Amino acid sequence: MTKNQHNLKDKSDTDLHEWIAGHKPDTADYIAGIQELMRRNEAPVRKREWFVLSIAFLSLVIAIIAIVLTY
Repeated sequence: MTKNQHNLKDKSDTDLHEWIAGHKPDTADYIAGIQELMRRNEAPVRKREWFVLSIAFLSLVIAIIAIVLTY
């Protein structure tokens, strides 16, 4: 099965929910819709993760620089 066989990426959130509701659970179409929904919901989380990791790394660098300069 191709990744975008049903053009789920092109559907709006409302259309995607209707797609999922129109199929029986545990069918390939239902699972494809759920996977696309999970992919969409995961994107903002990944952005926050990278932002938090960047701040943590920057804090470590600043702390190391401050320790080196005080001695």
